[in-house]
Amino acid sequence: MFEHQIGRRPFLKNSSPEEILRSLLATDRAVAILLTSFAGFALIISATGIAGLLGYTVQMRRKEIGIRLALGATPGRIQRQFLRFALSLAVPGIALGALLSYFLRNGINVFLFQVQPENPYIWIAASLVLLSAALLAAAIPSARAAATDPQIVLRTD
Repeated sequence: MFEHQIGRRPFLKNSSPEEILRSLLATDRAVAILLTSFAGFALIISATGIAGLLGYTVQMRRKEIGIRLALGATPGRIQRQFLRFALSLAVPGIALGALLSYFLRNGINVFLFQVQPENPYIWIAASLVLLSAALLAAAIPSARAAATDPQIVLRTD
């Protein structure tokens, strides 16, 4: 096998076994880096989308938040309400993604190296990363909702 590969790549004839292996795995490594980059960008875009949607929701419900705070709701309760809203967006998406990846695991198996697609630790780790990204994205808008001053909000309208 190596003879055929070395015959196609004459610069490998005087190379060490490590260099030959590194050269043979270069394409696989490049594909892995590219897919990891796309996954990272997708995570950033989804977190930005959740933060934007939650920020817009806080802005639209600002008067309601002011009334709730004026009637005695605590800022922590308001913040938890918006964090729950973010989780209500993220959890169905994670469940749907897990379901789809379960059915498509044979196609995903091609891209995995020394990892089985049925490994529950990978599924749990991926779910936790997505949940933490959603909560982190929701932290700023929910804190902004909790910091709403009811006097200012109720005076403006």
